[in-house]
Amino acid sequence: MYWHGGPDSSEACHDSIGMAAPRRAFFLPDGQTGGGYETWTLIQNPNSTPVTVEITCMTPTGVGNVTKNETIAANSRSTFELGRHSGLTGRASTMVTSKTSGKNIMVERAMYWNNRGAGTDTIGGFSD
Repeated sequence: MYWHGGPDSSEACHDSIGMAAPRRAFFLPDGQTGGGYETWTLIQNPNSTPVTVEITCMTPTGVGNVTKNETIAANSRSTFELGRHSGLTGRASTMVTSKTSGKNIMVERAMYWNNRGAGTDTIGGFSD
């Protein structure tokens, strides 16, 4: 992904490895809100029917973790900004699990900082 890199650069970019197949659960590493950081969880449903996902945002201490369920429409992608979606400030990791039996999903985390002058993206870890 390429974008205008803010006042100090003309272009910035990031990418991630691909995945061979959708999976049931994803574990996304450290994200952050505030202080110029943006963390986004991107969830794709490649199925022909909607899926329900459970999104758990986990603080470094485990105190104040937030879990929400969301429905992702068939053959679509939804994007959730960590601070707005969870209400958390500071750092948090995210776990996303498909709660719809037999329906796997694809998930990645995009993170930006330095007035969007820098960014990173990952699929994290996953399991079936």
